[in-house]
Amino acid sequence: DTFADMTDHWAHYDVEFMANEGLVSGVADNLFNPEAQITRAEYLTILDRAMGYELVSGESYPDVAQDQWYAPYVATAKANGLIEGLPVGDGFKPTQPITREEMALFPYNAIKSTKNT
Repeated sequence: DTFADMTDHWAHYDVEFMANEGLVSGVADNLFNPEAQITRAEYLTILDRAMGYELVSGESYPDVAQDQWYAPYVATAKANGLIEGLPVGDGFKPTQPITREEMALFPYNAIKSTKNT
């Protein structure tokens, strides 16, 4: 097992599958922290990986510092239109917990972009 805190969890097999596919990683060496809230940046990282996007670099939003682990994932999501439609007037707020509406918007945009190619 990859994560010690997932051994008896109801989502054990799903999380293990996603970890084996390289879609998720833990919060420490062998911990997943399944009850934690997910941030916007964490969710986009999973979605970028699931879509198989090649990471891009560069500025995305003023509040996404280039030295943060999630910077290339936010830039990649922006470049691929995943964030389109989200009001980001005062920044993307990458460490803010993701809302249910954002969890619908980002994959909708990803699916929509595949229909246009």
